[in-house]
Amino acid sequence: MSKRSEDEVAFDILLRSPASGQQPSVSTIDQFRPPHEEIERCRRYLVSRGVEAHATEFGLACKAPRDLFESLFAVSLKPTKPVKGTPPFKMVGEPKPPMEIAEAIEQITISAPPEFF
Repeated sequence: MSKRSEDEVAFDILLRSPASGQQPSVSTIDQFRPPHEEIERCRRYLVSRGVEAHATEFGLACKAPRDLFESLFAVSLKPTKPVKGTPPFKMVGEPKPPMEIAEAIEQITISAPPEFF
């Protein structure tokens, strides 16, 4: 892993939706999509803080320097043993989103790097 990638954290943010807390199915999947305006509001907030953020159907796919991630979400990151298909960091404690967007966020997860065959 290069020095640059060791300092970057790829993560996904799942936003709350009208159906949050329910069990999704093929017939109810549209209820789990958060409003586009809410996705865009959170994306703009994160981008203004230095996060690279891209909208998805259910939230945001993001990348940020490790120190920025830790300060934004009030959580420490611990490097993990490099194993294919697993994230390079583990959060120590529960992440706490900034109060400006906290009510919109359902879940924050660190992404595993892609595997190339």
